[in-house]
Amino acid sequence: MPAAKTNYILLYNGVSQVYGSSSLETLLKSPPPKGSALEDRKVLFITYMPDEGNLCVAQLSEEELEEKSREIEEAAQAKAEKAAAKAAASEGIQEATETIEEDEYDDS
Repeated sequence: MPAAKTNYILLYNGVSQVYGSSSLETLLKSPPPKGSALEDRKVLFITYMPDEGNLCVAQLSEEELEEKSREIEEAAQAKAEKAAAKAAASEGIQEATETIEEDEYDDS
């Protein structure tokens, strides 16, 4: 399997497995491994600075993770509301079409 792009590393206290992703959203949506809790996690941002030859790693704070989780939740809620509105509009169009078809049938 080829290497994948990684910008975030996810670690859990007491777990030797390292998880990685290019998307913070993907990491935050991933459930913790069996026997671990979200409180046990550490999320690190990682990037390579080729001009300087440095690998930079910074741990994200719980406040940053909570803020990003809220943003993800709000975006998901907005998407669900938009889908519900679209479904309601589609249903309204379907009902109007059926009414028009019934009117046309009654006129003949």
